[in-house]
Amino acid sequence: MDLICPKCQGSMRTYERNGVHLDQCSDCRGIFLDRGELERLVDAETAWHGRSSGGQGAAAHGTPGGPAAAGAGGLGAVVGEVLNQVQGKKHSSSYGHGSKRKQSFLGDLFG
Repeated sequence: MDLICPKCQGSMRTYERNGVHLDQCSDCRGIFLDRGELERLVDAETAWHGRSSGGQGAAAHGTPGGPAAAGAGGLGAVVGEVLNQVQGKKHSSSYGHGSKRKQSFLGDLFG
């Protein structure tokens, strides 16, 4: 069965990587997921970083005891914390030649 890209009508190829089923267009290079595959990607990314997936949402990524954990400020506090971290690291790098970051599961999957 040949799949057709919903975006450009090109032919699609199907492959599986790390237990995730992907369809990729040969023409526009778009990646399409079957039902439930996005949840598998999120679960795999969570497992890669060693975090438990027990009821934590996207807003729970703050540090323990930080503004996000205390509930003071919500999303604005999280954004402010991230900006402070980025601004603090801006001057500490040596022209972008710092240590290499740990790659994520998604980086390995699509890289």
